[in-house]
Amino acid sequence: MAMKSKLLSIIFLLFLNFSFVSWTKPEIIKDSAVKSDCYVYVSINKGKKIAIFKLDPVKEILIPGGEVNLNGEPGSLCIDPSHKKMYAGLRDTKSVASLNIDQSSGRLVQIKDTPIADSPVYVSTDKKGKFLLFTSYGGSKSGVYPIDPDGVNKNVVQIVEAHLNPHMIKMDASGKFVFVSNKEGDFIQEFIFQKDGSLKANNPKEIAFKSKTGPRHFTFNPSGDIMYVVTEMACTVMAFHFDKKTGTLKGPFQEITTKPSDFTAKNTCADIHITPDGKFLYASNRGHDSLAGFSVDAKTGKIIPIGWFGTEKEPREFDIDPSGRFIIAAGESSGRIALYKIQSNGTLQPLKTYEVGKWPVWVTTVML
Repeated sequence: MAMKSKLLSIIFLLFLNFSFVSWTKPEIIKDSAVKSDCYVYVSINKGKKIAIFKLDPVKEILIPGGEVNLNGEPGSLCIDPSHKKMYAGLRDTKSVASLNIDQSSGRLVQIKDTPIADSPVYVSTDKKGKFLLFTSYGGSKSGVYPIDPDGVNKNVVQIVEAHLNPHMIKMDASGKFVFVSNKEGDFIQEFIFQKDGSLKANNPKEIAFKSKTGPRHFTFNPSGDIMYVVTEMACTVMAFHFDKKTGTLKGPFQEITTKPSDFTAKNTCADIHITPDGKFLYASNRGHDSLAGFSVDAKTGKIIPIGWFGTEKEPREFDIDPSGRFIIAAGESSGRIALYKIQSNGTLQPLKTYEVGKWPVWVTTVML
């Protein structure tokens, strides 16, 4: 009798345990499900607005999501690390627009405009979203401003003189180091980022390029130990080793053209991006009007051409979506953006073009 009672108790406990697991399982599944959508933002310079699209990865289309009008002509866009705010450089008014990003719709709500020291050609934030970094191409300077809860603060942290025509300013993945490409100066300046937001010259303070090379934009590989630089005038991609401890560049260990060998007409390069998995890299050609594609050797970091993919006229800027499956390129002279699918071998499949307005000069994507 005792044995039977003990057996019944064990069965009862097993039943309770099974019931508990069965009852809690749906809750676990529900909690682990994360909804995320990719939004695409395009600066329409002459229209003084930012166009908004939602990327549908299943239908492989962009869905128009409205636009926001600004008080100046937008160029460079950046999104803070929280994905809750966007900053737009307004070159004609020498100011930066601060905007809130609606997390459910991707729509933008302008907070305020902040005047800064000079016309901003590029804007980015630090890794904590506390400081805005900018370069002024015409003013040959870069600088840092604090960011408050309501946007960029007008009280400058620091202004740094550049060599000539600085273009891009951005941190490495660690947030410890800052780089400024000087297009006409043929330098990339190297800085150490301080806690108060100021920039301290590294040692060495810069890395020199050959005369009339024109370093414009750059990107790091996912592991963060290689920087790829696209040169506007020489129309090449140059690869540098990056010492993550000292924050300095060495090289280049490779320089490769962005143009086909039989193309002899005028061309300048603008933008460069690498896929999140680090397998493919792309650079934009203005003149040849194409995106040059490269595969990346996983061991050496060297790049190998995989083709040239026609795009809209004068592709100034483009972006790769966070999934690494799509590219959106803006044709500054065509008034359109083009959507591509990145194939498994890195080649680009054209999907569709979209009319957006006069002078689309910037594209940025974010997952919300």
